[in-house]
Amino acid sequence: MIIIKCYGVDPYVTGAYSKKYIPLVKKRFEIDDEFIVIAPDEYIFHDGVEQTSWQAILEVIISPKYRAIEKDLAHALISYFSEEVVNIRLFFHYVEEQSFYTLENKDYPPFVVDDGREEEAPIEPYTEDIFEEFETKARSTGHVVEDDEDGGHHHHHHEDDDHFH
Repeated sequence: MIIIKCYGVDPYVTGAYSKKYIPLVKKRFEIDDEFIVIAPDEYIFHDGVEQTSWQAILEVIISPKYRAIEKDLAHALISYFSEEVVNIRLFFHYVEEQSFYTLENKDYPPFVVDDGREEEAPIEPYTEDIFEEFETKARSTGHVVEDDEDGGHHHHHHEDDDHFH
């Protein structure tokens, strides 16, 4: 497993990056291991100024078996991110494979996949009279409902209605 933590990168950019470029990296370097890309909800500051999308720090947690391709892999990961981020710093954190532990629930697949379904249809605006039930209820309790000149509604209550003060 290869984990990339993307600090200072917008989460939506990180998600798009993961979907678009990680398959290219896997194919180019013939990597069979799974990649997990993490978009921490954190900000980078320098001299008190927020740097999101100006400075990115990419931490790649990876097996030492990839040390031989480190330079080329770093170049590929940086070049793909350079479309969205101005300055990028990347470092590798090598973790022995025996130090990676996994619990996979055998009743479910290991990852949620994009099943190609369209996004939900946008919510249609409600065009009916939203005050209709309100007006009926108001009238049933003795309130007077009148239309004003611009089509709006005014609600009045009777003077003897003691629950309004």
